[in-house]
Amino acid sequence: CPLCGEATKDLRSHMGGHILRAARGVPDNVTTAVSGPQPCGFCGRSGVAECAVTFKESGRSVTWESQCPHKENFQYGSANKGSDNRPCRNVPVVCKLC
Repeated sequence: CPLCGEATKDLRSHMGGHILRAARGVPDNVTTAVSGPQPCGFCGRSGVAECAVTFKESGRSVTWESQCPHKENFQYGSANKGSDNRPCRNVPVVCKLC
């Protein structure tokens, strides 16, 4: 993890925990704090061009792209549903206004 250094098999869910704690003002054991109002779901930084996420909607499927150096591939539809094993979804949101 780029924020706490912990080895994790699911960085997206792990980062979701850091983002939630930062948003709620809960103390977190990190060397680099989550930054800004819209942090990257892979590295916690905000306002960094390479971390921008772009979407392409095609019918019922959504594909995404990011240049974040910490990105991990995932299936948007499956991640958005969540599961008992991975309740933290931490998926980028498609803005209906844009």
